[in-house]
Amino acid sequence: MVIAGAVDLPTHRIGIDRWRHLKGLSLADPNFGSPGEIDLLIGADVWGLIIKDGLINGEANQPHAQNTHLGWVVSGPVDLIRCNLAQSMHVRGNENLEEALTRFWLLEEPTLSEVDTHTDECEQHYEATVHRQHDGRYVVSIPFLKEEPTLGDSRRMAMRQFYRNERRLHSDPDLLVKYVQFMREYEALNQMALYEGEVGEGTLSYYITHHAVTSKFRVVFNASAKSDNGLSLNDTQHIGPAISCGSGGGDREDVPSSFGASKSTKAAAHIMTRKSE
Repeated sequence: MVIAGAVDLPTHRIGIDRWRHLKGLSLADPNFGSPGEIDLLIGADVWGLIIKDGLINGEANQPHAQNTHLGWVVSGPVDLIRCNLAQSMHVRGNENLEEALTRFWLLEEPTLSEVDTHTDECEQHYEATVHRQHDGRYVVSIPFLKEEPTLGDSRRMAMRQFYRNERRLHSDPDLLVKYVQFMREYEALNQMALYEGEVGEGTLSYYITHHAVTSKFRVVFNASAKSDNGLSLNDTQHIGPAISCGSGGGDREDVPSSFGASKSTKAAAHIMTRKSE
């Protein structure tokens, strides 16, 4: 194997003339004492195939020579002929260093953004709408934008996703059992309930798709799926800090059982399921 662009070895020049026991030998590398590129790297798996009878030892702390089909190779301890190397470094003063650092920190300084404004409005919405029921559960509502964009038809999109998800579940019986168990528990925790009202298209009507993640089983509700006019339920809400997913935008663990949805939220968000015996 040819080594291209490798560091020169040895790193320092070695005086080989002082080793009398190496004189007259046909060396595989006559210039092994001078720094240079490695021409060939021989693996241990073939080393035993190239060595021949013949081993010449020197005095203590001197290398020995081994006869091979490539010639005599030298290995062992050596005394390096060191030379004093001078190193120089170039330093240039920068009188504007303080000014440059000031500009850097100004670029890194956080500024008030649209997200900060939305966060303030979300907090105001929460304080104005959250309340606690007699059973101790807190009821919250979706923080819709003041100028709430009108959602398009999401039912056909959700139906397609529902049938795809159903086919996948029927092809994996174990996953199907977990999915059904999850949905029943979800309903028992009052995170969803059968909706008996009329479902119309418009601002307060959106079908949330759902599917399973199998790496660590959980059900993901996707409120970012677009309706037919390109808007999703998440597009109609304020943007909060990136702490956890929004309504229907994550798995069930994102919705603590001590929280419930307001009537307006339940009217806006629908989930398609099929009753399982």
